[in-house]
Amino acid sequence: MPHSNNPVTRDIADRRNGRPKTREVSAPQVAISQFGLTEPRLYKQLVRGTDGTSWYTKVRAMRTDPTISLLRDLVIGPILSSEWSIGHTEQAPDGAVELVTKNVQNIRSYLIENALTGLMDFGWQLFEKVWAIDDNGQAIVDKIKPLLQDITQILVDTRTGEFIGSIQTPQYPQTFENIIIGDDLVSGSGYIKSKDLILCNINVEGTYWYGRAIMENEVIPYDGWLATNDAADNYDRKIAGSHWVIYYPEGVTDFNDAVDVDNFQIAQSLMQTLDRSGAVVVPLRVSQIIDEFNNTKEQMAWKIEMLSDMTSQQSNFIDRLKYYDALKARALGFPERAILEGQFGTKAEAEVHSDAAVAVAEYRHGKITEQISYQLVNDILRFNFGREAIGTVYLKAAPIADDKKIFLRQVFLTLMQHAPDVALEKINADEVKETLGLPRLIKDDDDSEFQFPEGFGQTKPNNLNPMEGDNTSDPLKLRINERSPAPTSTP
Repeated sequence: MPHSNNPVTRDIADRRNGRPKTREVSAPQVAISQFGLTEPRLYKQLVRGTDGTSWYTKVRAMRTDPTISLLRDLVIGPILSSEWSIGHTEQAPDGAVELVTKNVQNIRSYLIENALTGLMDFGWQLFEKVWAIDDNGQAIVDKIKPLLQDITQILVDTRTGEFIGSIQTPQYPQTFENIIIGDDLVSGSGYIKSKDLILCNINVEGTYWYGRAIMENEVIPYDGWLATNDAADNYDRKIAGSHWVIYYPEGVTDFNDAVDVDNFQIAQSLMQTLDRSGAVVVPLRVSQIIDEFNNTKEQMAWKIEMLSDMTSQQSNFIDRLKYYDALKARALGFPERAILEGQFGTKAEAEVHSDAAVAVAEYRHGKITEQISYQLVNDILRFNFGREAIGTVYLKAAPIADDKKIFLRQVFLTLMQHAPDVALEKINADEVKETLGLPRLIKDDDDSEFQFPEGFGQTKPNNLNPMEGDNTSDPLKLRINERSPAPTSTP
């Protein structure tokens, strides 16, 4: 064999191509300078902003935003209303499918809701598996307990970064304790091994099992929306609306040729009256002077006027707030036209955006289902049927169905089977094809858009005389009819 620098080729040439390596040798894959038994959380996951606000505080405040609250329900709703199906291989033990179905299906909604909430808000969610033995002596899932992210830390192998369990900050009445794991020491309480946990996470880089929260995509549009709303509020209070302005000359004004009053005091009194009631009472002498000064072009004349905001600045605030609402929808995987008003308002635009939202939901549903199947279903099989049963039964995420498309497809298929003339003549085929996503052919107006075998859908001849109801297929009657002379009219 020719020489090669390829290590596989060298192994074959040197007859060293034996069993593969069974242990990983690379270090933990986390972008930090120091690493320990407790996987450190990245700084940006814990702190938001220069004020030191924790992510836990911020994300819980973001949940109360009306648009984000609606979007969260729309993210969870379709997945929660979907289903799991149970798949299996030929090697699945007898009764395994039934046991997994009984154990898992009744806790599906609880698992999915808590898992999705954890992935959205924090990027990860841990569940403790609590087992019990039923009356038949089988190991069953008695309880699935979600662990709170605020007080839970992920434990990893310091050599490889492999997930090995979790530990929590002591909570009353638990006590603080030091736990030795291998050659390492970790402090806390409630140490749980990985085999007794379900870890769901998303946006994982390397071996950083905390992942990245989906809600982190909402930080920029959420903060921008708040800043714009505050600016609009300040504008309303300081600039928008109407304001009185009083121009007065320096000096004094005499009343009834007896009292001299500083013009500033007169202007201040007038302004206070205007602010309180919008009306003003002016002494006759002052009123005459104001009228005289207002009718002249002197630089230091009295003048009272109202300033109003005549600009369209408020519309700019509204447009910007709508833009940030659209970004909020995109941040959670919802193209904005799927739930908000569209730019052009077309039905096709809304349907395309809805299809994209369904695709994102199906991806997340499939990911969570795979993680739960691997960490929960395999344990049920191992405890009850042995290690050889692992992988023989598994969960499958059912597609998130479009009920309208399913209904139209069923109706159209039924009509094509039993009443094709109604399907072809009474139903708008263009709209049905557009809804179902079927390809369309450009044909002449008198051609059907559907291709069928010749005679398909036509009523079969019944060989009956349309006038008399006789069977015209009888050869004798045909001959008689052919030889019979045509009737003649008598004069």
